[in-house]
Amino acid sequence: MIEIHTGVLQSTKRKRKVEELDKIEAAAKSAHDNHLTVNAGHGLDYHNIKLFRTIHTIDEVSIGHSVVARAMFVGIDQAVREMINLIKHGTQ
Repeated sequence: MIEIHTGVLQSTKRKRKVEELDKIEAAAKSAHDNHLTVNAGHGLDYHNIKLFRTIHTIDEVSIGHSVVARAMFVGIDQAVREMINLIKHGTQ
């Protein structure tokens, strides 16, 4: 199993985000092709998680910090439901 660090996406400008996402996708594909489980995390939130919906070689994302922070305002049930909807459907 590997985990791909996705934190760079938060601090890059729009053009570089595409480049970084391409790197993440290539790394995930390579790991998956070599029979590794692929996780991704660091800096993922309710805004950028949608970028990962199309990378099918990522098995799991680490989004705990974002969900817990959102839960402070809307409660844990709604925060989790919103994140699941973003991951599955691209909408809250």
